Amino acid sequence: MQLACGVAFWILPRLDAQGAHGDQRMVWGCYVALNLGVLLGTLHDPLVSLADWPGWTALPPLMGLLYLLAAALFALHAWPRVVSFRALPRPARD
Repeated sequence: MQLACGVAFWILPRLDAQGAHGDQRMVWGCYVALNLGVLLGTLHDPLVSLADWPGWTALPPLMGLLYLLAAALFALHAWPRVVSFRALPRPARD
């Protein structure tokens, strides 16, 4: 997923002639949320087997929320770049 987000971030059309990618804080937030979700998923089974605490059942929904947040942040960042690409004038076809 990180590779797909990274390639999409790099290859989507730039917002201006200087090559601006836009506000990168949302993309970094996407990576943080994605990695936190993966980390919680990695730790879930070992933590459940080590300690019988009912609070561990909250980890899978939290992982899902982090994945959803990551997707939303990336979409919010990429959308203006996609829309600006569609709005570019096209050469007339004969």
